[in-house]
Amino acid sequence: ARPLASRVAPLLRMSTALEKLDALIARVELAAREQSTTASTKSAPAPARSSNDSAKAKAPAASAGSDQPDITKIDFRVARILSAKKHPDADSLYVERIDVGEEEPRTVISGVAKFIPLEAMQDRPCVVVANMKPANMRGIKSHAMILCAENADRTSIDIVCPPAGAKAGEPIRPVDNCFGAFEPLPQLNPKKKIFERVAELLGTDGDGALVYDGKPLATADGSRCVSEMKNCKVR
Repeated sequence: ARPLASRVAPLLRMSTALEKLDALIARVELAAREQSTTASTKSAPAPARSSNDSAKAKAPAASAGSDQPDITKIDFRVARILSAKKHPDADSLYVERIDVGEEEPRTVISGVAKFIPLEAMQDRPCVVVANMKPANMRGIKSHAMILCAENADRTSIDIVCPPAGAKAGEPIRPVDNCFGAFEPLPQLNPKKKIFERVAELLGTDGDGALVYDGKPLATADGSRCVSEMKNCKVR
């Protein structure tokens, strides 16, 4: 018979080898679990955002003055037509030189030739929107717009007149600043349709006074602008 030690030694070596094998298997299983967890985390969908979150992400930051009423962006001024002549390329247009309270008169094109005689356009007081974007009208650039009252079918037009004695360049505003402080824009952006929205509420009242949303527009001393046409739209 073989000695006991010689028979036990191989068993001990086999036991040690099995322990190492178990440890190796354990490490492989742990590595596999960690890899699986990492892959699941990467492939998991992002948590759903609420509609409020989406709105916040999409909504641009509010621009300065975005809540400013449209009427307070318009530069209404007392003005005076110094001279007018027919447009060389359009029978319905006049070309005017208008004093708006600046160093030099502005060239303004108005489509009133079919309604107002040329002689009535000379040295005439008026009210203008002074911050319109200059626009070419049949080859001549216009640098403001005269306010006119008109009837419903636009068969009659009258130029809105500022208060007697008012000087060219004086601002015209709703009385008592009822729409807030006026901060006219340097120039209106035609794409934003600011004046078009204002014009929807611009008109004359039963006395012919210029009004916006029923509130009179006047110079700083409260004197009102008027037209001979009552209860009409103004553009």
